[in-house]
Amino acid sequence: GRALEAIITDSDIADIFNRHVADNINVSNNSWGGDTAVTSLTSSDARSAFSQTIAAAKAAQANGTLIVFAAGNDERDQPDYIGALPYHDSDLKDSWITVVAVDSNLKQTDYTNRCGVAYDFCVAAPGGGDSQSDGILAAKAGTSTYVRYSGTSMAAPHVSGLAAALMEKFPTLTPAQIATRIKTTASLSSLTGYNGETLSANGTSTMQAIFGYGLVNSTAASSSIGSLTFPTSATL
Repeated sequence: GRALEAIITDSDIADIFNRHVADNINVSNNSWGGDTAVTSLTSSDARSAFSQTIAAAKAAQANGTLIVFAAGNDERDQPDYIGALPYHDSDLKDSWITVVAVDSNLKQTDYTNRCGVAYDFCVAAPGGGDSQSDGILAAKAGTSTYVRYSGTSMAAPHVSGLAAALMEKFPTLTPAQIATRIKTTASLSSLTGYNGETLSANGTSTMQAIFGYGLVNSTAASSSIGSLTFPTSATL
């Protein structure tokens, strides 16, 4: 197999998703990307520059893969261009979730990118706070101890794990239907933006631009199906 380090070309990235088809991957957790905002590229340029990646990701989705992507840790109002690729090709959207991070107080962290233009396929999950004392516990390799880390790379696996658990519980649901459960059972009501934004004070569109559908809820996602209603607007 190939390492993921320095894989940046369209064909290299496409190879990753083509392997998903070969290996029948159900949930693809992606905690990597570039340092460019999704809005820095036009949709035409993105589809041209990443034509092989887009085709391979679609093939993976058609084969049963739900793609989960970290939004990035650049403190921006917009997510990473790879992590939010469905913004440039909406055919990817239904089986793709972009994830931003909140701390243990359910507040937007300083480091996380916001959902921005990806608000209609984006959610929030615990990623650890700006202080490592509020980080997510992870097993330390080669030891019996734990370390704490923070980042959207810690938030995305929460969503991937939830998706995998839902797929096991509801094996007849498609990846898009699993994504629908995760998004429509998420909530904005308990979240606070970095500058103190709340749903009651600032309204839905402002909060969607930060958190998309909101904080994922494993209990609600595993117990009820809601009809999918994409947000209609966001303050971007």
